[in-house]
Amino acid sequence: MTEEQGYQLPLPHFALIESADLLNPASGLTKNAADPILVTHDRYLIGGMRYSAAPLSHCRIYDTLADAFAAVKDAVAGNLIVDPEGLEQPLLTTLDLIRHQQKYAPTLSVTLLLSSSQRDVQRFIKSACRCRILNRHAVLDAVRLTPTAPEAGADAPSARGDFNAREWDILIQLAQGRTLREIARAQQRPYHRIIYRLGCILTRLKYTQRQQLLRLLQQVNNPPCENTPN
Repeated sequence: MTEEQGYQLPLPHFALIESADLLNPASGLTKNAADPILVTHDRYLIGGMRYSAAPLSHCRIYDTLADAFAAVKDAVAGNLIVDPEGLEQPLLTTLDLIRHQQKYAPTLSVTLLLSSSQRDVQRFIKSACRCRILNRHAVLDAVRLTPTAPEAGADAPSARGDFNAREWDILIQLAQGRTLREIARAQQRPYHRIIYRLGCILTRLKYTQRQQLLRLLQQVNNPPCENTPN
């Protein structure tokens, strides 16, 4: 837990952001909503929130998702803004934690700040959990904050995200380096059922080869600093 948690910080004027899209009614961040919670280590981003319009200026700041979840666990609804690149953990870990929390808090509204404009990464995120994706660079550059363009014809996420529990477990185990046969033994399911589920995952992500999925999992399972271009 850091000194920022639960406090509004004095922040630099150059970090001002345009918050129109975060205040869109679809985000749940309205003047009558509970104060939003920002999860990040990035002090520049914290500064931008402090000088934004209410309720963003009232953001409570936490540096871990566990602390943020504890802050909203008793609320009827929560508004969470998560900066995966401002955390010291892989994106896959962040998505796994959010997915688990949404299972028990279905009204939790989550907005992710993402630098990557790669469609497959965004498609993976939207299939993993219910969330909005906003352009992180626009926030940090103090330019207009705009949501990433939705994919044409993309389906809305299901109640728990598109990946079901078994598919998500397959993805987590693949990211950990396990083979499909090892996953079949761990899930106590026939090998051909794991192959079938893998095919469903590839179709959902619009992939045609397993290697494409493995490359994506490697990318989202790297710490944020390792995914930052030189």
